[in-house]
Amino acid sequence: MEQKNEFNFKKITRKQIIIWAGMVVAIILIHCLLLSGSCSTPETKVDTPPPENVTPPPPPPPPVEPPPQPVKPATVEPWIYDRQQNLPQALEKRFKQGKGRSGILIDLNSRRVLWSKYPNRAVPVASLTKLMTALLVMEQLDKDPNFKWSTMLTAYPSAIKVPGRDSVKIPVGGLMQAMLIASNNGAAVVLAEALANGDPVRFAARMNTRARELGMDSTNFNSPNGLPQGKKRVNSRASAADICHICELLMGYSKVIKICSSPVAHVQYIGRVSATNRLINPKKGDVPVDGVFGFKTGYTKAAGFCLAFGVERGDRTVIGCVTGFQSSRERDIFCRELIEWAYRR
Repeated sequence: MEQKNEFNFKKITRKQIIIWAGMVVAIILIHCLLLSGSCSTPETKVDTPPPENVTPPPPPPPPVEPPPQPVKPATVEPWIYDRQQNLPQALEKRFKQGKGRSGILIDLNSRRVLWSKYPNRAVPVASLTKLMTALLVMEQLDKDPNFKWSTMLTAYPSAIKVPGRDSVKIPVGGLMQAMLIASNNGAAVVLAEALANGDPVRFAARMNTRARELGMDSTNFNSPNGLPQGKKRVNSRASAADICHICELLMGYSKVIKICSSPVAHVQYIGRVSATNRLINPKKGDVPVDGVFGFKTGYTKAAGFCLAFGVERGDRTVIGCVTGFQSSRERDIFCRELIEWAYRR
């Protein structure tokens, strides 16, 4: 009888089922691994073109600094007239006998007027005019970097005569010495021409403009040196109070005070200059005034003998101005006694 080759599922054991299941799982895993390997695409490297030569951006601009502000010219404060006192009778008599025309004496610590005689009356002031010229020069030095104390200015024979020379160059500082110490008229003209394109008349207009800015309404300058002008010999005019305002502003410049306090100096091409202020450069036999430091003398026939002065003793400073005296000697004696009277108060 023919034997049939049939599989008997009934004889399969549990162990065999587990083995077969494991084999199936293994086959499936192997198949999956093979499929993943064949389907994955190899990573391709993309060639990127080299960067072009790009100009780097410019650096940021530096911060813009604001333009320098011009130096604001100084201004003045009014004098205080609430505590004036009468001069001693002998000193008042000396002022009258000397033909004094106007005057004022101020305590700068308090700004109070100690004494005055027609202080705001406009009178001829002769070379006291040079104090305003000096102020404009110093203010120009403050605001113009090309105009310096050492700047050489050309002086022509019409202003300063030097034997054997058609012209000379003198520094600003030297011209200031000649103008303020020896009252050199030509030095004032040279300085004025430098500040007004060679035109002293234009400079005089500038002087008056500055005076108005300072509140000096009674002042009228017509030249840089105070000499009478024109056929009518017109004088520069100012009040004693205004001259003291100019002096106070000049006290802010140490170079000016040093010059005004010098009895002598030597200026190239001009030579030795001596102070006309006898409170600083006393004549033989006279005693120098203690603490005096300026400022300027003046004289014309119309103005008489004038003087602006300053004195410092301890922590107290006084300044003053007198005009119109008939002689320099009477003017100086009066100012000496006036100063001593002020410091005895």
